[in-house]
Amino acid sequence: MRHPIVLVLTLLLASVTNPLPAWAKGKTVLITLTCDGLARPIEIVDTVALGFQFGPWGAAFLDASSVVVAKHRTRLRLCEVAFYVQFSADREAQLAYVLYYGYHPAAASSPGYICLPGRGEPWYSLNVGTILRSGRDGRWQVAARAWEAEVMRPALARAGHANRAS
Repeated sequence: MRHPIVLVLTLLLASVTNPLPAWAKGKTVLITLTCDGLARPIEIVDTVALGFQFGPWGAAFLDASSVVVAKHRTRLRLCEVAFYVQFSADREAQLAYVLYYGYHPAAASSPGYICLPGRGEPWYSLNVGTILRSGRDGRWQVAARAWEAEVMRPALARAGHANRAS
């Protein structure tokens, strides 16, 4: 009688401590940008932009070498960036992660910034249900150059938003 309980507890512990492979987390199928000054959201469906490294789990949107910064004092144009993920082929995509991106529209060489919603802010519960980034939530951080160059700036340029005056 005792062995089935031990077996069940062992399996439960193994399922909790064993990380899922990347493919089990779902595939990002859409990124939407809802930006200040735009009449409607920008939809990103480019395969490079939707790759695992740029999705919520890969976190290639953050510059890992930079430290968390205080909220920027200069005026940034803000976009809400939403990641939609399809967790299995028989399910529709669902909103899985949201962050804020701030950038200087007239200064392409100036870095952009990412803010992950913090405790008590909209989207925090959704985000930590997807992945928890301790010490990074609720703070501004430098955006990764590759993410800006391959995802954000091209999408904003296609929408004619990148170079408009603030």
